[in-house]
Amino acid sequence: MKIITFSKNIFFLALLLTGIHGASQNLLNNGGFEAGGIVGFNVNGAGYVQIFPPFSGTTNTGNYAITTNPQPMNTASFISSGDHTTGAGNMMIIDGNTTGGQQNFWEAGNGGGGVCGLTVGLTYTFSYWIRSVYGTVSGSPTPANIGVQILNANSVTLVSGSTIAPLTASGWQQVVYTFVPTGTCANIKLFNNNTNAVGNDFAVDDFSVTAPPLPLSMSYTVTNPTCQGLSNGSIAAYANNGVPPYGNFNLTGTVSQSNASGVFTGLPPGSYTISVTDSTGAFVSLTNITITNPAGLTVSPATSICSGGSTTLTVSGSASGYNWTANPADSSLTTPTIPNPVVSPTQTTTYSVTSNTASTINLISNGNFSNGNVGFDTDYDFYTPANTTFAQKAYGIVLNPNSWEPGFSAACVDHTTGSGFMMVVDGSIYNGGTDLVWGQTVAVNPGQNYTFSFWLQTVASSNPATIRTTINGVLMGTANASATVCGWTQYSYVWNSGASSSAQIQLFDTNTNASGNDFALDDMAFTTSVTCNLSSTVTVTVNTPVTPNIVCGTATPTSQVFNWTALAGATSYTVSYAINGGTPVNVGNIAATTFTVTPINSTDTVSLTVTPNGTGCFASATQTCGVTPCPAPSVSVTQQPTCTVPTGTIVFTSPVAPSPLPVPSELFISEVTDESTGALALRAFFGQQAR
Repeated sequence: MKIITFSKNIFFLALLLTGIHGASQNLLNNGGFEAGGIVGFNVNGAGYVQIFPPFSGTTNTGNYAITTNPQPMNTASFISSGDHTTGAGNMMIIDGNTTGGQQNFWEAGNGGGGVCGLTVGLTYTFSYWIRSVYGTVSGSPTPANIGVQILNANSVTLVSGSTIAPLTASGWQQVVYTFVPTGTCANIKLFNNNTNAVGNDFAVDDFSVTAPPLPLSMSYTVTNPTCQGLSNGSIAAYANNGVPPYGNFNLTGTVSQSNASGVFTGLPPGSYTISVTDSTGAFVSLTNITITNPAGLTVSPATSICSGGSTTLTVSGSASGYNWTANPADSSLTTPTIPNPVVSPTQTTTYSVTSNTASTINLISNGNFSNGNVGFDTDYDFYTPANTTFAQKAYGIVLNPNSWEPGFSAACVDHTTGSGFMMVVDGSIYNGGTDLVWGQTVAVNPGQNYTFSFWLQTVASSNPATIRTTINGVLMGTANASATVCGWTQYSYVWNSGASSSAQIQLFDTNTNASGNDFALDDMAFTTSVTCNLSSTVTVTVNTPVTPNIVCGTATPTSQVFNWTALAGATSYTVSYAINGGTPVNVGNIAATTFTVTPINSTDTVSLTVTPNGTGCFASATQTCGVTPCPAPSVSVTQQPTCTVPTGTIVFTSPVAPSPLPVPSELFISEVTDESTGALALRAFFGQQAR
């Protein structure tokens, strides 16, 4: 039976959790009689005789057949009716036995061995459908009175329906029992307590034994955005078990959405939580579901250089080439199309790099089944670790088909690696080939081509499967599985999305033969080409060099101390000095911020140069300390004496302060000579005249 309308996600994912698609599986084989004949049950009543088409049109009490319509069996008394499952399938039709006692017309299991694989103490449900097929109201007709016996069980309870077959006008009715097994197998037997030959004619269909519903659970798939910076990620949630129908799926987190499908699209990167309830109010929630921004370009980290320095920019993450630009413009960016240009900016500059990348992506998640039984929908029942009842309309996610169902070839390995998982299927014989084998829904861009492909192999001979592929309900093609066992064949179809924003991809097996019709699926893919416009930036900071501030410290007649403040990022200082402008003496690297030059003379001058080392933008500084000899003052005569002006003027200028020195308070002439005419010599002396 179908449990959930399937839907799916967009890209590659990471898929979490495992789950069982569908409700509790039917533990009976051929409960709907679609295999024909005595398969999965036994008839042990002494008075029952099977008849086969073509029918004679009359029946005797105790006659039964596995067929599609009661009337051909007994044209005078039986009505024309379809089976319960589809109206066109098989059912078991019985002309009531008049033999007294518990004559079993149906016993569970091949050979009446019962239904096995049960868990002691759990409450199981046994049910079947029944209707009257007697159509002539004469002779005091009485309907069948069905007794049920369940051995190796306690608490056998009639939950709904009646032991009396319904009247013909009432159609099909379900009869439901519950029981608690006392062992791993329970023997279930049906018999007819009515021994009246008139009206005691009926049909039964769709026998089932199911375990209690498993607790509600949920799994999900995640698709990251197609390109860095986009918000087209998706999450697809799947409710499993519990009691359908399910309520709305609720998504909360970076954005919030709610819908009945469980498919959430248009999602940005972030963290999300999904929750859902079933029809009983049971609640389940999954947290910490993460959508990740896809990888883009990786550039070198932001860096700092000193004015006049250079650095190398680097980028990776694309195979389609790069293009660098600078803001503000940088004339040193002379090779903008290589991944590692060297630049020498004169001011702080931001460099941008772009690249256009084209790639082919697969939108199907878990297409190779490596994550197990998750990431897709199906109408089929999941059996693990094996299909012990040989049920049809069944599948498993297995490494070896033979270990899942005897009769399947052990030589059929998976297509992906030869040692991985694949979906192995025992084809459905029900519903005219409309049972969904595998399905997934993905988000798509309108007006774009996509290619859907899958690999198919036959795992048991005879009647190979016929796989019909539809997208959004439109038939894409039909694939006939190879008649060769263990021969993988790929099938693919190109689909254009047109105006669609999603693609519902579905596979159906239209072969409903009970014999054969066994196959495996692997490596499902739904691919398209995606172009991403990638970009990233990096900033280069240009710093002005920092110099140490050197000051003259304490001086002695034999030493001179120099001090400077520590600079951030400097781990040591390279020091050198020169005395009186002589040859520099290299001190080397020191950690201290002070240095004493010794020995020196009291009249020496010392120049000290400090260069910082470490992380930072540094430059050297020089400071000179010590005694500086005083130069002689300058003397100038600004006025010469003449015959008419017998006095002159002499100006003395200081070497350290460019202003005339004070005029001496006393001046006396010690000697005047006239060696020759016009050559007067004057010797002047300053000082206090002797008294």
